[in-house]
Amino acid sequence: MDLNAIVHSASKDFTLPLAHLPNTAESTVGRQIIQDARDSLFTIQSQIEAERMKFQQLKALHEATINSLLDQERELTSKIAKARAFFAPIRKMPDELLGDVFLIIWASGDKKCAWKLATVNRKWRSVALSIPRLWSTIQLKTNTTLCPAETVRLWLERSGNVPLDVDITLSRAPGSPSIPERPQTSSRRRLMHSTQSHNLPPFWNGASSSSHITSPLYPPQMYPTPSSRNDESLGSGSDNSWGHIVFHYLIKNLYRWKRFRFLFSSSFTTIKTLDDIQGKAPLLQEFVVGSIDHPMVSSTDHWHWLPSADPRTPNMLATTPNLKKLELRYVPFRYSSPMLRNLSSLKLTNTSVGSQGLTLNRVITMLAASPHLESLELHINIANNLLP
Repeated sequence: MDLNAIVHSASKDFTLPLAHLPNTAESTVGRQIIQDARDSLFTIQSQIEAERMKFQQLKALHEATINSLLDQERELTSKIAKARAFFAPIRKMPDELLGDVFLIIWASGDKKCAWKLATVNRKWRSVALSIPRLWSTIQLKTNTTLCPAETVRLWLERSGNVPLDVDITLSRAPGSPSIPERPQTSSRRRLMHSTQSHNLPPFWNGASSSSHITSPLYPPQMYPTPSSRNDESLGSGSDNSWGHIVFHYLIKNLYRWKRFRFLFSSSFTTIKTLDDIQGKAPLLQEFVVGSIDHPMVSSTDHWHWLPSADPRTPNMLATTPNLKKLELRYVPFRYSSPMLRNLSSLKLTNTSVGSQGLTLNRVITMLAASPHLESLELHINIANNLLP
């Protein structure tokens, strides 16, 4: 058998005799087989690379075609949606009926739905702005850097003259300092009396009762703001300007308050603005004010707000004739204030009540002023002169 026949035969089954060391002829055959295999491998690898390049080119071509078709699909879908919206039956709905739908959404628990509804289109905005009740519940869980005071002004302005439900929880802004808590003195005793405390609305983390469901706060930039107002102070994030401006707007509408809840952190530096809550609130049924992280307010000697009102002041007894629920936390009050009379629910927590403290006699007098009290929770400091 000649050499070419041996190479052809060995290349076909790729086997060589391994029982002995290769002789000169067999070595030549082996080297030739390796060289031929390498040449074939290079050819195959070149073909693979060429096919891959063709595939990538075809893929890019088809992807460009698909993307073009997808753009056309989106454009046509948008045209169809706009055409269908133009013929949508809701566009024929009278404003009065559309307003009823808005009120159903509001009554279902989304008390801030007016902000969303007013951004849909001109008609919906016009209808939303024409219904003061949609804007009658001010619910905010924010801090002074996120919510400009202008938002509260707009809310009050759009609520017209209907009764107000104000529920604001003001948390600490990032990086703001806190006020250290004043330690308790050992000469005071703690009186705690709780009756049916489960009936009280939860105080912590600003939760509302079941009839006042709180929905997530929309970012302030979503709120419509009038372009004609450029007063930067109204949108300032500082506590000083925020507190004074917001309470200026709120107290101007004191006669419309039906429910007022204001919870604040120790970073709220303008707490003294609460002292401006004075005057008549004939619709007020619930009043909750307090701190969520234990700041201590000093004496009540210079506080004249409703919880610290002097009963001897003329016409003071008629300031809050419908108040039934009162909750104060770390804010001053006067035990004989007309606001603490005829209540059905009372909660006082570690409250500063002046340099003389609160005696047991005053506690009894305070409770006697509400003969129909159903829910009571007291966590207050008592002076030493307890009765035996």
